[in-house]
Formats: sequence, C-alpha cells, structure tokens
Amino acid sequence: MRPTTGFLEAVRLVAFANLPVTVGNCRSLWWPPAAKLGHAKSGKGRPAGDLWQAFSRTVLAYLPPDDLAHLGTDNHRVTQWTDLGRNGKRISPGEFVVVHRHAQEWLDTICADGDLTTIVRTLQRRFQATQRLEAQGECTRVSLKFRLSWVPPKSLETELHGIFASTASSGLWPRFYRCDSVDCREFAVARQALRPENYCSTACRVRASRSRLGPMKKAAREAEKRHFRARVTELRGTGESQAFERACKEFGYPPSVPPGEARPRRRP
Repeated sequence: MRPTTGFLEAVRLVAFANLPVTVGNCRSLWWPPAAKLGHAKSGKGRPAGDLWQAFSRTVLAYLPPDDLAHLGTDNHRVTQWTDLGRNGKRISPGEFVVVHRHAQEWLDTICADGDLTTIVRTLQRRFQATQRLEAQGECTRVSLKFRLSWVPPKSLETELHGIFASTASSGLWPRFYRCDSVDCREFAVARQALRPENYCSTACRVRASRSRLGPMKKAAREAEKRHFRARVTELRGTGESQAFERACKEFGYPPSVPPGEARPRRRP
C-alpha cells in the first residue's frame, strides 16, 4: 500500500521529535541547504552528531525513494525545515531547543492517549485568524476530527503546528506510539492500527522478545534439570543398574551428558 502525503508529514514529525537536539548541534539541521535525501546513507563529508543525517536516515527507513517519487515530493522539500523563529529572524539555538521539546511533549501526550485539550486549543488559536482549522468531537486522539487547509509556515513552531494539525486531519494521531522496547522508547508512526505491543524496528522487537523469553527459557531448563536428577534418584532407589542411561533415554538426552550438565536437547 502506497503512503499518503499525511503519512509523509507524520514521518517527518516523529523523525524530528527523535532528533538528539542540543544547543551546540541545532544548526546542523540546515547544513547544507540543498542536501539530497539519498546522501543520508553514506554520510560523506558530514560532521559528527549531524541532525540532518539522523533525520534523513529515519525518513528513508519509512519511505524508500520509490515511495517519495510516488508522492511527487522532491528530496529538498522532505528534508528541509523553516529556519525562522517567532521574531521572523533566524531561529536561535535556545528557541530551537524549546520548540523541539514542546513537539516531544505533544507527541508524548498523543501517544499516551492523554487529554488533548491544551493541544487542540493551541492549534485553534494558531489558525483562528484564517478559520482554516475546525475541531469536532471529544478531545481524544480517536474521536477528534480536524479539517485543515494548508497554511504557509512563518516559523519553525508554526510549521510544526501545521504538521500536527495536518496529521490530525488525516486521522493519523491514533497511529503515533512510542516504541515498547525499554532500551529505545523512540517516537514512531504505524502504517496500520496499533497492536498491543508496538516496536519501531525489527531489532527492537527481537531485543524485547529475548528479554522477555530469556528468563522463562532459563527457568524451564533449570526445572527440567531438577526433574531429570529426581528421576535418576528414583530409578536408583528401585535398584535400576543403569538408572542414568534410562533417565537420559526418557528425557531425550545424549547418554554422555553428566547429570550436572544435562540440558533439554530433545531428539527429533
């Protein structure tokens, strides 16, 4: 299924929220001004901690070049953000950090399915002058409905507000989530309805599965060892001359494995 323009905006939003922004590296989001998205994989000539490279890498993970071409979007539009602040001048590092933190807080509230009243009112005030944003329904991410006409961004903050409103009008807020892996917890957006457990990548899903099943498998092995030793003791108590070999046969263990090292290596 081909992605929509609304999904592209949702991807840009989560990619922006996941950036490791600091006062020292915030300028790297706009360097160089005309960089192409396809260069994100190589990273040649880019400084360490580059936000543009991290942002582009996340977008490519969601939307390969073929999907971007289907959307009719050029790479410059996808990777570039407005570099203006509230005063109409180039945004300062301090304001950039504040805007980034606010975007994370809003996304966190949406992912937690919290009260969205403050977010809705802020967006309505932002677009009240043009009357291009209308909210309908209760202030929950499932029932809330938006209708929005595109508004040219005047600052980085207004651009983010526009993306929040655009993704809401596309019905994508219920698909935002935070990765359930305790080692990750990054923001992400699902292509379909959310599951009971959601992970941003296959690696996170594998780590979570191992951390959950590892202790269970270890406990099962230890329990089977205890049952094996108890069976050997029981057979010896009955006068069985080959108690160990018989127990190995019953449990499917190789006969050469000593009792202290017995592992659940079943025969096919």
